[in-house]
Amino acid sequence: MKTKLIIVVLLNVSLTFSWDISLKISQEFHDVSAGEPFIIQPTVKVYRKNGKSIRTDFVGYVLASLDHSVHKLGIFKNNSCLETNRTSNGDFIFETRAIVSRGVANFHGMCVNKINDHYRIQYSLKDEYDIILSEAYGRDFAVSIGSAYRLGILNQPVDAVAGIPWLDQPILSIQDKGGNTVPDDWNGTVRC
Repeated sequence: MKTKLIIVVLLNVSLTFSWDISLKISQEFHDVSAGEPFIIQPTVKVYRKNGKSIRTDFVGYVLASLDHSVHKLGIFKNNSCLETNRTSNGDFIFETRAIVSRGVANFHGMCVNKINDHYRIQYSLKDEYDIILSEAYGRDFAVSIGSAYRLGILNQPVDAVAGIPWLDQPILSIQDKGGNTVPDDWNGTVRC
């Protein structure tokens, strides 16, 4: 009689992986005016977790986005703050990116259009496959109203009929580059 020997091997493999990379914000900004580029642009350095900086070329980038905000982070071009809009699963993402070169990501022309007292930027280090390797958060900052720049329309009449006064009258405002009403003694609005 032949006996079959059956060997069952059960493997329980658990993989834990941690990136040996961290981010440090080495230059932050202050005194931000709406619609204007930050006077000091952010710089983010990539380090090994042991504290040594990465000096070789790293294939990836640092993504900057406004943390938990409905407002937009933009890039200042052609004398205006151009906001970046991308949707992911129906959510708005407002971001800009800087390539990592010799362990440093230098941002250029970052700006925010809307005033707010509590903004914070989240920086995410991503590799060439868009995998997040590390994250860091900047300190809170405020965006204040800028200088008067243009005349903007707050309310535009619609559905006008000849000889009948408009139901919605036009309302204009003096605005900064970010589209925020610049207050003055006359409240910043003009009614027609």
